[in-house]
Amino acid sequence: MLKFTAVTSILAILLLGTNAMCEDPSEKKMALTSANAWLTHIDNQKYEESWRNAATLLKDAITAPQLEQSVSTARKPFRKLISREMTKQDYHTSLPGAPDGNYYVIQFTSKFENKAEAIETITTMKDNNGAWHVSGYFIK
Repeated sequence: MLKFTAVTSILAILLLGTNAMCEDPSEKKMALTSANAWLTHIDNQKYEESWRNAATLLKDAITAPQLEQSVSTARKPFRKLISREMTKQDYHTSLPGAPDGNYYVIQFTSKFENKAEAIETITTMKDNNGAWHVSGYFIK
């Protein structure tokens, strides 16, 4: 029984660690760069530009005006961005409600004029053209 438990534990560690083993530091950096550029467009209310630079998956799901409506509604009460710091970046090959692929889910702790601490979560994906683009945004 002890041997079975040890083997099961090792398999679980290997399976859970698979995503980390597939990470490429240069890809991780490109995904973060893409997320930061996209957030800069959002911070400057350049919603059309943010939509144009989004992943195909996002652009197929919503229009530029829908993106503007959604993001501006979510961000407006917080007002102007004061600071933002990346706190977490995890690689995934599978996410709920999305096709299998290469993703980084990136979290930022952000400070706004009317919100002392917000968590912004950006999902980036490696698109068909091989570049990293934002496919999702959530703020709380």
